[in-house]
Amino acid sequence: MLYLKGKIRGITEQQKSGNSGPYMQYTLHVEGSEFDMFRINFAKAQNDLGIPMKVQQLIDKVCLIPVWVKAFNNNTYYHYSGTDLPTEVDAKQKAA
Repeated sequence: MLYLKGKIRGITEQQKSGNSGPYMQYTLHVEGSEFDMFRINFAKAQNDLGIPMKVQQLIDKVCLIPVWVKAFNNNTYYHYSGTDLPTEVDAKQKAA
């Protein structure tokens, strides 16, 4: 499994529509370093399990976040992987 280490900065939501009707798309914002900010998308199934709401408890904490990565047309997309919550790491360690 691939993990992204960084400080969780917040979660945004956006209304989307799919085959089964409208749903909320949640995006996790993670600061990897002072220059890198990552957006990690949650799948609809993870939204339905309430994972984005549970991750909100970790805002402003340095964590290891399980992700899978998709590269397409010179863009990199990060997606939350699985149903486990991010693992908090020692706050004294700098995010990298």
